[in-house]
This record gives sequence, structure tokens and C-alpha cells, in this order.
Amino acid sequence: MKLKNMNLTPYNMNRPTEHKRTRHVPCSLFHASRGRRGFTILFAVLVGGLLFAMGIAIANVAMKEVILTTAGKSSEAAFFAADTGTECALYFDLVAGRTSLKFPNSSNNVPAEEDRIILCNDIEIPLTYDAGTTQAITTFYATWSSEFPNKSCVEVTVDKTVPVPPNPGTTIIEARGRNDSDCTPEAPHNPGRVERALRVRY
Repeated sequence: MKLKNMNLTPYNMNRPTEHKRTRHVPCSLFHASRGRRGFTILFAVLVGGLLFAMGIAIANVAMKEVILTTAGKSSEAAFFAADTGTECALYFDLVAGRTSLKFPNSSNNVPAEEDRIILCNDIEIPLTYDAGTTQAITTFYATWSSEFPNKSCVEVTVDKTVPVPPNPGTTIIEARGRNDSDCTPEAPHNPGRVERALRVRY
């Protein structure tokens, strides 16, 4: 059988095989990229922490300013109450007391029941006495509400002693003002209470 003419190319066993070139990326580039990402995350965390700390510091300063402002108003109300109580006691001891005794120095000159009252800042204030033979302590409580919306109160004690020659008798007025509406011993506990005290001795 005769073979027809065919274009056959003999396979050369010695011909080198062609391979498609592949680009190889050095491993060092992957490590560098990962390192940059890690640094970026660390930097973001540091910046976020710094901003958070600054926010906390600013909030603390603002809170302290609010507390100082509130304390200033409370202190003003308490001092006003103490000052007013002191002025009332001085007036009824040194002025009105010349004609109508309100603050005795012993149990021998305690006012009658109907006279145990003073009028201070247009408020009738009852007086209580703890009197002995050589000393008497007068106590009264008052609440002021016209000048301060949150009210303020005062506890005043007038301690007088009988003169014993050669020592003259003494008078000690102590007024404790508070930024509260009740200064009596039965007053409920108030964690925001501020007290200011004045003492006069003569």
C-alpha cells in the first residue's frame, strides 16, 4: 500500500521544551506589606487611646467646674443664713433685750411662756431654753426662703453666763447656716448639705 505524500515534521527529541514564564514575587515584599499593616493598626490604637484619655481629662475638668459652681452657690446660701441668724441674736440681746429680755443667763430670769418668741426677717421664731443656776443656753431655728430659691436655714445658740466677780458674765452666739430647709435635729440626712458657722463672743 502506497502512502500519500503527507507533510510530516519529525519530532526532534533534542528540541528544548518551551515553558511559560511565571513572575515570582519575593517573599520579602509580603513581609514588608504585613509589617506596614501592623504598624498602621498600632498607630490607630495609640491615637485612639490618646484621644480617649484627652476626652476623660476634659470631662473631669468640666465636672469639677460644675461642682465648684454648685458649691459656691450652696456656700453663699449657708453663709447668708448664718449671718442673718447672728444679726437677729445680736439685735434681741443688745437692743430689744434692754426692754424685753429674750436671752437669760440663768434659770432665775427665763422669760414667761408668752414671751419666748422673737420676730426676725418678718418670721416669728420660737425660743427654747436650757437654763441652770449660773448659765443658760437659748436655741432657735429659722428658715429663710425669700432670697434663695432652694431655701436656707440656721440654728442659733446664745450661751450666757452669770457674772462672778471679778469675772464678768460672757455671751457666746453661735450660728450654723445651711443650704437646706430644715436645721432641726430631726431633719433628714442631706448629702449635698453645706454648713457655714459664725461665732460672736463678748
